[in-house]
Amino acid sequence: MIKKFRAWNKKEKVFVEFGLGMTFGKDFYKQIFQQFVGLKDKNGKEIYEGDILKYNDDSGDKQIGVVKDYGYLKIYIEAIGGDDEGNQDIELHKDYQSDWEVIGNICENPKLKL
Repeated sequence: MIKKFRAWNKKEKVFVEFGLGMTFGKDFYKQIFQQFVGLKDKNGKEIYEGDILKYNDDSGDKQIGVVKDYGYLKIYIEAIGGDDEGNQDIELHKDYQSDWEVIGNICENPKLKL
């Protein structure tokens, strides 16, 4: 599988496409790189690390979470808000993607990740 990334330019405050062979010169360190997780939300939008998703938890309640890669070849949604006891990490799995909706990302919407 080919790895696909997007890069958030902190200086310009925009996402730029990131492809093989691209260089950013001295701006390289002004980028936040986010990897495509290989899944799309219910609207067909590609899901990247750092995206903020709206989803239903196991009990059917609406939740908001941030897409995270914990380095174990699994991608999770880390729940945001509420009490810590109720928060749980949910593994992204293609069988449930009809429930997910990308509503932002941590770069363009930092207040959503509070």
